[in-house]
Amino acid sequence: MERVCIYIENEQRGFLISLGIVLRRKYGIKITFIIKDENLRKIINQDENSDFTIKNYNEIKLKDFDKIDIINESKRIESKYNININMLISENRAIGQGYLYNALKTPFNKKSKIPLHKKYLNIITDIIKNENIINNFDLIIQFYPSKLKTIVAKKNNIKILSIAPTRHGDYHLWSDDDYLNNIFLKKSILKNLSNYNNKIDANISFHPWVASVNRLAYFNDIRLKKTLINIFKILIFDFKRFIRNNYDKNSYKLFGWVMPQIRRYTNFKYVKSISLTMNQIKKKKFIYFPLHLEPEISLLWLSPEFNNSMEAITWMSKNVPADVSIIVKEHGQSFSVRSKSFYSQLDKIGNVYFADPSIQSLDLIEECNSVATFTGTAGFEAIYKKKPVISFGMHQIINYLPTVFYSSSFIDTAKAIHYIFKTNDLTKSQFSKSLYALNSAQVENSFELLDYKNSYKSDKINIEMAEIALKNLFIYLDKHKT
Repeated sequence: MERVCIYIENEQRGFLISLGIVLRRKYGIKITFIIKDENLRKIINQDENSDFTIKNYNEIKLKDFDKIDIINESKRIESKYNININMLISENRAIGQGYLYNALKTPFNKKSKIPLHKKYLNIITDIIKNENIINNFDLIIQFYPSKLKTIVAKKNNIKILSIAPTRHGDYHLWSDDDYLNNIFLKKSILKNLSNYNNKIDANISFHPWVASVNRLAYFNDIRLKKTLINIFKILIFDFKRFIRNNYDKNSYKLFGWVMPQIRRYTNFKYVKSISLTMNQIKKKKFIYFPLHLEPEISLLWLSPEFNNSMEAITWMSKNVPADVSIIVKEHGQSFSVRSKSFYSQLDKIGNVYFADPSIQSLDLIEECNSVATFTGTAGFEAIYKKKPVISFGMHQIINYLPTVFYSSSFIDTAKAIHYIFKTNDLTKSQFSKSLYALNSAQVENSFELLDYKNSYKSDKINIEMAEIALKNLFIYLDKHKT
């Protein structure tokens, strides 16, 4: 491996720079950094002994496209990469805002109303830029899987990877697809399922995904004092941007996120007023359905085929037996982008209830009869707690497990619920088998990054963490050779 390209955007900037420094110093690999923030150039160049190539993504110039050019170029890209430009638009929370059915109070983004051909231009511009960048490299590293990069890299037979959480403690892996998985994780799960026997001790200790626990604690702080502080910070931040004329006039309006902070507090109070306590929930048989953070990558990118929470709840509600309920728990941050009518509409469905926002998700998993999710961590936690899972996410790695039921339609959901609640054929051995297969695969293919959860917004260089990640990168690449 001689040449590596590292994309640096808004998160884990210090860590990604650290990867480049170690690859250059220790392994003599030529590094190209792709940046969007010129302030990063100084941070990268503080390592005087390393001769990095640095390119600013925003400074890459393309020819002007008229409307006919845009359509022709879109068709070229769709044909070459076997993708659909309209699907990629739906995964963009700015130009694809019209798809956010369950987050209708997201502040208006002006890009959502631009003409369709300009939305196409937005997508194809990124792809063409990546076509200009991704050539003659042996490896591409990015913070998070982006189809606008991966389609280009894979078409050119260039390996493109990102660091992804395994949803288990502080363990991570090198993801080689668009959905936070890698090929060896899948192979390990299938191998473990095949090799499992009842003599294997599946009493495996559970370690919650630490970053998720920390983030949820932050998001669930919805006190009035905290709300007022958040509003004040937004006002100051946007006022400074206005004075400096340093904001995107085609994006969210200035001060557009003030009202969502107020709505977050009022929606929280409303849901709390109609929700059930833990003692009330314990008296029920129920499917636990935690709502996702919206609009966010966890839905838009990881489950692009289907991510309508209201529809999923409706499918389940119509199919559960008379003595089974659906318990819904809202994500603390999503109170800000949903209308009150979203909650009142669900509250009209007789067998759908909200859990009190203060109840911990793990406590609901412990008490439930089944967990339902698109791509959430709750699905993984359910495996460790030996609960059946209804998975609405096509690309979830847990879909390979015998106690997980992938549902892509109303009929699939009906079959899954019938099997879980009426057929009742799931055995203790099957739950142990799922747990063993998942946990062993996670352990076999991951590595511990204790500082990663604290460095998302950091520009600090962390050589030690980079060396751990790169040691496991070369293990991953060696596996591919064999």
